[in-house]
Amino acid sequence: MSAEDRPSLERACAQLVVTGASMDVCYRVQLPDGQIKQLRVVVQLLGDAKPQRVIGVLQDCTQSMLAERNLHASQDRLQTLGRLTLLGEVASGLAHELNQPLAAIATFAQAGERLLALPQPRLEKAQQVFKEVSQQALRAGDIIRRMRSLIKRRAAHFEVIEAGALIKGFLLMAEPMVDAQHVQLRTRIEIGEQRVAVDVAQIHQALMILLQNALEAVKAVSDAQAQVTFIVSSEEQGLYIAVEDQGPGIDAEAAAQIFRPFFSTKENGTGLGLVSARNILEAHGSRLDFTNLPEHGCRFWFVLPVKSSA
Repeated sequence: MSAEDRPSLERACAQLVVTGASMDVCYRVQLPDGQIKQLRVVVQLLGDAKPQRVIGVLQDCTQSMLAERNLHASQDRLQTLGRLTLLGEVASGLAHELNQPLAAIATFAQAGERLLALPQPRLEKAQQVFKEVSQQALRAGDIIRRMRSLIKRRAAHFEVIEAGALIKGFLLMAEPMVDAQHVQLRTRIEIGEQRVAVDVAQIHQALMILLQNALEAVKAVSDAQAQVTFIVSSEEQGLYIAVEDQGPGIDAEAAAQIFRPFFSTKENGTGLGLVSARNILEAHGSRLDFTNLPEHGCRFWFVLPVKSSA
C-alpha cells in the first residue's frame, strides 16, 4: 500500500471500530510487476454483537479514476484552447478595427508636416507635434502587427476518429454545464460507424460555444420546461450536428450581423464566440449556419465531412 494513503485508511478503521461509522476509503497499491492500482474499500458494522462483525466490498476503480482524470484534463485543455482562441480573435479584431484610423492619423499627420514645411511655415512647434503624432501612430500599428503575429490561432491537429467517440466526449463535458444551469438537455443521435478527420479539442470548443449560447437563450424565457436539444445525424453530405434552443430566436436586425466580430445581443457578451466557432468549422471544411424555429427558438448547425474508408 502507498505510504501516503495508509494513515487515512488506519483512521477510517479506528472510527469504524470506535464509533461504528461506515468506512469508504480509496488507496493505491503497487503490484509485484510495478503496476499501480487504485482500490476502494467500503465497510460497515453488522449489528452490536460481540465479537464485532463487518461486511465490506473491495473495488478496483483504476480505470474509472483514470477516465475521470482524462476527462478533467480534456476540460482543462478545452478551456485553455478557448482562452487562446478568444485572445486570438481579440487581437485580430483590434488590428482590423484600429489599423484604418491609425493609417488615417499617419496620413493626415504627414500631410500636415509637409504643409508646415512650406517656405512660410506658421508654427515650427506644430510641425514637431505632427511629426510625433505620425511616429506614434505608426508605432501603434507596428505593435498591433506584432501582437497578431505572437497571438495566432494555432493550426488544427487533425486525427481520424469515430463520430460516436467525438460526440460522446462532448456530451461528457457538456452534461455538468447543463446540470448547473438546471436546463434539460435532450439528444437525438442517429449515427452509424462514420469516421471524421477533425481536431477534437477545436470541434468540442465550437460545440461548447453553441451550447453556451443556447443555454443563455433559454434563460431569456420564463418557461420552466425550456430545453436545449443536441442533434446528430448521418447525411449524404456528412455528419450533421445541431444545437437547438427554445429561446426568443434571432430577429432580422441581429441576423444580419450575427457573425460580425464584437457584435453581441447579450449585455456582457464579447461578440467573439460565434466568430471563433465559425473560424474553427471553416478550418474543418464546414460552415456554421442558423435558422429560427417555427414557434420559437433557434437552431445552429453545421455538417462535418465524413472520412472515407479509403
